[in-house]
Amino acid sequence: MKEQQNVGQIEEILTDIWKEVLHVKTLDVNDRFFDLGGDSFKAEIITDICLEKGIQVTPNDIFNYRTISEIAKNIRNTDNLEKDTVMHHNISKGKKLKIKYQRDITTYLHRSIPLCAILSDERYYTWFYEHYIQIFYIAYNNSFSRLEFLEPKNNFEEIFDEKYLTYDEQQSDIIEFIENNIDSGTYLTINVDEYYLPQKGSYNEHHYVHQSMIFGYDKAERKLMGLGFDANMMFKELEFDYDDFSKAYESAKTNYKFTAPWAETEAIQLLTPKQNVGEYKFDLNKFMEEIYKYLDGSNQDKSRIEKLIPLEEQQMCTNLIYGPKIYSAVVESLEKLGKDILQGLDVQGMVEQLKEQMLADIMPAIDYRSIHLLYEHKKGLYDRFKYITSKFYTSGKLEDLLNEFNKLVEKMNTARITFFDLEHMLRFNFDPAAVNFEDIMVSFQKVIDTIKAIGDREEELLREICREFETGFKGGK
Repeated sequence: MKEQQNVGQIEEILTDIWKEVLHVKTLDVNDRFFDLGGDSFKAEIITDICLEKGIQVTPNDIFNYRTISEIAKNIRNTDNLEKDTVMHHNISKGKKLKIKYQRDITTYLHRSIPLCAILSDERYYTWFYEHYIQIFYIAYNNSFSRLEFLEPKNNFEEIFDEKYLTYDEQQSDIIEFIENNIDSGTYLTINVDEYYLPQKGSYNEHHYVHQSMIFGYDKAERKLMGLGFDANMMFKELEFDYDDFSKAYESAKTNYKFTAPWAETEAIQLLTPKQNVGEYKFDLNKFMEEIYKYLDGSNQDKSRIEKLIPLEEQQMCTNLIYGPKIYSAVVESLEKLGKDILQGLDVQGMVEQLKEQMLADIMPAIDYRSIHLLYEHKKGLYDRFKYITSKFYTSGKLEDLLNEFNKLVEKMNTARITFFDLEHMLRFNFDPAAVNFEDIMVSFQKVIDTIKAIGDREEELLREICREFETGFKGGK
């Protein structure tokens, strides 16, 4: 077990993290989080960075204790966080299935929600490390672009039995239906109208049908336990009142077509863990094959695209780019977005259109989700190589190469935070007459330059890592 850090050491680490995330040069350990410009999103980022450094801090810790001094006194560090993040409780008048609130992949719910169930079982981390290695860039005929993992939409058939139901096929009372499925060990992902859910950003504002996972219920409290995006678009655990959720479900039946057309055939997803799967054995050859496919940037996985993107959506695509070549495409999209900002376009309105209808005529060229996914991919590659070096082979040179790659991850994280701040400002405080475009563009250009620099180095660095690993591992064998 590694040495535990004392309060003073934790304060120093938190101070460095707060400076980076909150963009302040100096601060006192007694300065309050929100006075420094903190918000729920930045609390989530601080939490993620703390976990990487072995300190267990939650957003609630930040909100409740407010200052670095108080946080350091009241939280602990740990060398085994998974035991704290995996929950499995039975309730006196209900049931709660096993989940892990994972933060590795959160950009898209069809990825993040099943992973919270999959990673609650430590046997499947080996499966996880074999997946989410390739990504691709997709551009549409309305100039919008995005990134996605090159994985089948539902890539977990080895772990879960999956079934979809339409609204018409599910005729019973939705709460009773949920309780029965939870009792049988089945997780549910349900498309509901967030207009009726106080935890959501669309509450009492507009009809917006979206997914949430339900993994537990409490009859005494009349509450459902779920996972999804909250009002601040943070992926987290949520609780839903029985009556609110029933209204949201009934309303979704007539309001899904505009914001969730997939609910026509996929209103409810049922995920039932397969029995007697056994431990999943990590396939090193498969991992290396995926890495080289990513580095080669070829489209030899066309069948994956066909399983991931519906034909109707493919017909609206103008370009598909794989592997490290995506960096140039992302930079090009960011530069276009920068020109749109300089022209004073209604970026807030454009983003709202994006949330409402992906096929709208006017769109930002790219949004935060792609930058976030790019960070998730870099962090994921680093974590996967650390895993294989711990299990198969390592050397001083390999550690040095991985340390350099981790610096790219840190730079990508800084770019991600900066881009979020810019997009948040443009969405909620955008006034062309009052905004200092020069300051905006300086920050915006830093994001572009950082992503370009990462792209210039990543491919060769990954190839060096692969060569060093394969040479040493095969030689060692």
